[in-house]
Amino acid sequence: LNKEQGVSIMMVTHDPYSASYCQRILFIQDGELYKEIHRGSTREEFYKEILDVLANLGTQKA
Repeated sequence: LNKEQGVSIMMVTHDPYSASYCQRILFIQDGELYKEIHRGSTREEFYKEILDVLANLGTQKA
């Protein structure tokens, strides 16, 4: 829909595999924006980047 009709879609998920199909991801921690990433060349690379952010997100302390 996004590419064909130019509409935006907002998806909320905790599944990194599903998120890897998105063009942009906003990571939220404790109600605040933690990090924003954009998809690069391949979905596989983006998936790995998502996993890296999640690993760091889990180690952050408020």
